[in-house]
Amino acid sequence: MEGYIGDLGNELSRAGLGSDPGIMQSNGGIIAADVARDRPVRTLLSGPAAGVQGATAIAKRCGFEDVITMDMGGTSCDVSLVEDAEPVVSTDVEVGPYPVGMPMIDVHTVGSGGGSIA
Repeated sequence: MEGYIGDLGNELSRAGLGSDPGIMQSNGGIIAADVARDRPVRTLLSGPAAGVQGATAIAKRCGFEDVITMDMGGTSCDVSLVEDAEPVVSTDVEVGPYPVGMPMIDVHTVGSGGGSIA
């Protein structure tokens, strides 16, 4: 993460962006790049969390507060619950056999994605 985020910051600076990038967290929030470098555990499963946040925003605009989200990518199909216009967050999360113990949007993989099936 140190190298990846450092390279990202350098490239954005070279492109003329005057601020540090925000990095998605597993709980659906955004943290500063230096925090992500120091505490990369906060970014575990942040990609699926971003999908849930996007689906939540669209559901709100459509007038729905309680939805089931589904994010099918190339390797997985992830689902999550949104209740009262907020994604369900859990601290009882494992990545493989390892307990994480950090607040994360509760995302469950229910199957293979389109690329895996093909």
